[in-house]
Amino acid sequence: MTAGPGNNVPSPSDQDPQAPGGGGAPGQVPSPRNRRPGRLRTALTDLRYRLAPWNPPAGSVHWFFIATFPNGGSTALAALLASAGAGVKLSHSGEGQWLVPELTAGRHRWDPCAPVDWSRVRRIWLHAVRRQARRPCVVIEKSPPTMVRMREALHAFSDMPCRFLRFTRDPFAVCSSWASRYDPQRLAREWDEPTSHLTAGSADFFRALGDIYGRRAVVMHQLAEIADASLSYEDLTAAPAAALAKIGSMEPLLADANPETRVVVKDYAPQTLRNMNQRQIDALSAAQIAAISEGLRPYADAVEALGYTIRL
Repeated sequence: MTAGPGNNVPSPSDQDPQAPGGGGAPGQVPSPRNRRPGRLRTALTDLRYRLAPWNPPAGSVHWFFIATFPNGGSTALAALLASAGAGVKLSHSGEGQWLVPELTAGRHRWDPCAPVDWSRVRRIWLHAVRRQARRPCVVIEKSPPTMVRMREALHAFSDMPCRFLRFTRDPFAVCSSWASRYDPQRLAREWDEPTSHLTAGSADFFRALGDIYGRRAVVMHQLAEIADASLSYEDLTAAPAAALAKIGSMEPLLADANPETRVVVKDYAPQTLRNMNQRQIDALSAAQIAAISEGLRPYADAVEALGYTIRL
């Protein structure tokens, strides 16, 4: 969708190293005590942005929002899109959430009803764009929690050209990735999930992961009505050039993205895009797959609408 002016913008292991207060050079993991900006620094930054707001010239800044599951392959997609001459990211990870502390607060991170000052988000994100040399540019924004407030995000930037893509991935590959990176306590702390009493590796834990994916799938399915297009991780990895051509038809400034770009994702070495689903799924036992399926089953309609099946 192109929104018009008639509509009136962590955790130690996934904190973006280029976020304010991150400390350290780009790409370098900051020390834990420097991960968040202090209140005084945040207040001073807000004051500076309020006193010197930046409104880009008409048509010079475009936005490309991606709704994605955490660990859904969007880091690779963002890296491919950033290879376009006009492609830019708000942060190293392509997730603008790390520039706004309240967007990463565990208790509110995935809560669609949590209050968000989108005028403040807009100011912060635009100042990040202002530091980019490229004009015109397309800002690739793919913070996973934004899926629960995507309408508000699009509304906040509706005076600029916006495109919105739904990006999906196999639930069993996603849940396997979550299981390897999040223990129950971390899910409770960072995603506000009722999992703190569970044991990592238990059937109840994998059932909870399926339930989390299912609820996110419902949100993703509901976003179909406002999305410009949808793309799966499976289609992207099977035919990167075709997938990027599809995106280029949505946003011509991204038409020169290079499908052969070597991407750095998680702890893998730089490499051209390839499908990692089977590697993730092979890490699951039959019992774990069955537990994930149990968690997914109440959301079967949404999961199937995204193009996936629940395994027996």
